[in-house]
Amino acid sequence: MRQKTTIISIIIIFGLIFCFLDNVKSDKINPNRSYVPDKETASKIAEIILLSVYGEQVNKQKPFKVTCENDSVWSINGVLPEPKEGYMNIGGVAHIRIRKKDCKILECYHTK
Repeated sequence: MRQKTTIISIIIIFGLIFCFLDNVKSDKINPNRSYVPDKETASKIAEIILLSVYGEQVNKQKPFKVTCENDSVWSINGVLPEPKEGYMNIGGVAHIRIRKKDCKILECYHTK
């Protein structure tokens, strides 16, 4: 009886190990998956990063202009607010480029 219990325990342990290894294998980056699939996602990621780098002034540059370059990189730019009558817009905007497939930040800067 003890030998039978030991064999069953070993089978269960190996089963768990194979399940774990299969899950680890499936967690690898799928080259066909896009981690930043659309403009809305790109804009939200950009907002979080730009706010942490440049502060609340980034909120004045919304809505962001979001474009996709070669179906692989999102380019997100802040927009200067409309000038008030009698005033000029002085200053720059935030800019960030995010790769679609893995969400890597390729550029992040603020113009003057």
